Amino acid sequence: TSKGDAVAVARVGWSMYQVAREQKGLDELLAASITAIEAELPAADAETKPLLLDTLAHLHQTTGDLDAAIKAQQTAVEITEGRTSQRLGRFLKELEEA
Repeated sequence: TSKGDAVAVARVGWSMYQVAREQKGLDELLAASITAIEAELPAADAETKPLLLDTLAHLHQTTGDLDAAIKAQQTAVEITEGRTSQRLGRFLKELEEA
C-alpha cells in the first residue's frame, strides 16, 4: 500500500477519478480512495495538502457529494496562492455552479 506516502495516495486517487469518469460501478473503490486521502491529510506537508484536497474534491464530485467537494476545494484554494490558487479556484467555481 501507499499509506504514509501522501503523493502516491493522491496519484492513486486521481487515477481512480479518471477511470470513474469513463466507467460506472466503482463506488467502493472511490470511497476507499477518499478514505485513504483523508487519512493522509493531517500529516501532509504544505506543498502536498492542496494536491490531496483537489483530488479529494474531484472524487467527491464523482460520487455526487457536491457539498464535500466544495468544502475540500475551498480549503485547497485558501491554503495556496498565485497561479495554483487561481487554477484550484476555477474548479471551485465550477463546483459551486453545479
